[in-house]
Amino acid sequence: MWGLPWQAGDRLLISDCEHPGVVAIAQELGRRFQIGIDVCQLLPTVNGGDPVQIIAESLTHQTKLLVISHIFWNSGQVLPLAEVINLCHGRGVKVLVDAAQSVGMIPVDVTALNVDFYAFTGHKWWGGPEGLGALYVNPNLWETLAPTFIGWRGIITDQNAQPVRWQKGGKRYEIATSAYPLMFGLQRAIALQNEWGNIEERYQQIVHLSHYLWSKLQKINHIQCLLNTAPASGLVSFQLPDQKHHELLVTFLENQHNILLRTILYPSCVRACVNYFTTVEEIDQMVLRIEDFIADYYASN
Repeated sequence: MWGLPWQAGDRLLISDCEHPGVVAIAQELGRRFQIGIDVCQLLPTVNGGDPVQIIAESLTHQTKLLVISHIFWNSGQVLPLAEVINLCHGRGVKVLVDAAQSVGMIPVDVTALNVDFYAFTGHKWWGGPEGLGALYVNPNLWETLAPTFIGWRGIITDQNAQPVRWQKGGKRYEIATSAYPLMFGLQRAIALQNEWGNIEERYQQIVHLSHYLWSKLQKINHIQCLLNTAPASGLVSFQLPDQKHHELLVTFLENQHNILLRTILYPSCVRACVNYFTTVEEIDQMVLRIEDFIADYYASN
């Protein structure tokens, strides 16, 4: 986002479901470079509607970049990314994808997608060490994306040790000394995941288990799943009648039963995350404890 040649009057489009870290960068870009920030309302499409059409209606002649998640971190909704990219490219708009919740969970072919930029972290669905991720840059755009940070690894010098040009390919975005232990840790984590089946097989198991959890939650009184249909990702979000109880539920599950969920502020909900190695017994135990919490707080209503 920082490496593009912004000019005053350009516009940047994001959705209303992006992570606060992305939103904060967009806001600061707007302040520094006098560009406009537009927000398309995709949360209402979680249970129907066409996100591609809404994005199309939100693009302007000044839109330079769409920043969008492949899988929304709050609802677990999976976007039809290929259609979004085709739409934007037809309008001359580049696409940067926040892939924090997709890489390691779902099969991804960045070449087939023809995506411009695809960024992900290694510690979520890959289970790697914190502090390391990756950015894919379409080779056709290497010359257009300037490095945000500059160090000796990304430059080529002449015989007088003076910088003369960038390194070729992705090396131009390297800075200086790399965190090699993190790199080896991520490589080992990916290799370990692949010992448990390929990405398609793992994804199918994730979806199977998320469907199982979703169907169980649907049967609990006072629980409303965010999605009206079974999710296509490992993120299952739900709400209680009194949203003030979301934090109480998460604290209860963690402190009393060592079950880790998290709250989401927008939309206000509780998010569970199932992976391919999650067991049915673990899901059943979590559902049982949620029922215990419901009984304690809503039995009198």
